[in-house]
Amino acid sequence: MVARGKLVDSYWSTPGYFGEDGRKGEEARTGQPELLAQLAEGKPEELRQILARDEHKILEGGRLRKLSAALGISNTLTTYEHLMGGERHGITGWRQFVEIPRDEVARAQQVGRIRRQQINTSIKRMKASGLLLVREVRSWQAPRWHVPVTASS
Repeated sequence: MVARGKLVDSYWSTPGYFGEDGRKGEEARTGQPELLAQLAEGKPEELRQILARDEHKILEGGRLRKLSAALGISNTLTTYEHLMGGERHGITGWRQFVEIPRDEVARAQQVGRIRRQQINTSIKRMKASGLLLVREVRSWQAPRWHVPVTASS
């Protein structure tokens, strides 16, 4: 979980699953149900039970399914590749899904780069001519949550 740009919580379900190299750090990623409960309408005990690593599980899909239900998140066990391959049973909101082709994304990025170059050229020209004496740029971002999901399997 990230708040104000800083990592405040993380979870690793099966330390050592991918090898012993990073096991020490993985062991420390136990998750903090109290923090996560802030997103889940105050269910820390339920989250604590879901996140408990007291038994080894080969597949973590069940845990992810329970966690998703507790947090009210849908479609967490589905990947883009599955969806595009036709595996859409039980997927909520599929009819609203719109695929943006890679070439359109690349084209939009190129347009953005060109537009920024044009703006920067205009600013330099106005400064050089004395038309622009002071430039104050303010950026504003809406508050947002970023909850990375770290799964070991």
